[in-house]
Amino acid sequence: MRSCLGIIGVLLALAIVVALSTSWVVVYVDDREEGIKVLIPAPVFLADIALHIGDVYADEVDLPPEAEEFLPLLLPLVEELVQAPDFELLHVEESDLDVSIRKTGNLFDISVVDGDQVVRVKVPVSALDRAARAVGDGRLEIGELAGMLHGISRTQVVNVSMPDQDVRVWIW
Repeated sequence: MRSCLGIIGVLLALAIVVALSTSWVVVYVDDREEGIKVLIPAPVFLADIALHIGDVYADEVDLPPEAEEFLPLLLPLVEELVQAPDFELLHVEESDLDVSIRKTGNLFDISVVDGDQVVRVKVPVSALDRAARAVGDGRLEIGELAGMLHGISRTQVVNVSMPDQDVRVWIW
């Protein structure tokens, strides 16, 4: 009996160490109209495993033919962006619409404000670098998508705010 409890204790300790040492995706949904609040934490390695062994529609996705001519430029461009100082890549203003893409530190900050709806997406430059390396042959492996999240921590990557709903996604 003692050895069984000892094995369970070791497995529990191992599970805690793995949980504390891995990155997590945390999704928070607040639907004020329905009065529903949902918080879903999940370790990134589970998404990685699911994308590699799950029943996905395709193992690889072909990029559009028009993108293939730009693929040789993609990796050098991303490498230059990694080294570039902070700057605004795009800014568009039209009546109630405001769109901005900025490089701030090690993040690309994409902001879209359309009246009372706000969408902010922060893409770590390291994820773009991994994506550029993953599409080098004109195909994107679905199993590589979760790998793009490794090494990202304490970053709110998505924030969608509307009058009746909020959705936030963090990598922690």
